[in-house]
Amino acid sequence: MRNLSGGNLRKTVVGRDLMDGEARILVVANPCVGLDFAATASLHNRLIEMRNRGGAILLVSEDLDELIQLADRIVVMSGGVIAHETRPEELNRALIGSHFGGRPEASDVL
Repeated sequence: MRNLSGGNLRKTVVGRDLMDGEARILVVANPCVGLDFAATASLHNRLIEMRNRGGAILLVSEDLDELIQLADRIVVMSGGVIAHETRPEELNRALIGSHFGGRPEASDVL
């Protein structure tokens, strides 16, 4: 594995953890960084399958579109505390963006 590129190493590690269907809890951070479109779609499908089997996934991502597609709940942390929580279908991008930036009052202006 030492000779694999970052994207291929990521695919190998995630594939190992998801292949056998035994995982019940998974913590992933920015799982699709460095992956091509096909690998990203495949990984997203595997995460959804795991969730549908009753698995719990903590997805940490800077990609809001990825969070909207995959998450049941979106929690924004700022300064080490939960600053905002919402469901993807209720998401207000301006509000989320202001919390990402640590300035929730900025959403009033947007």
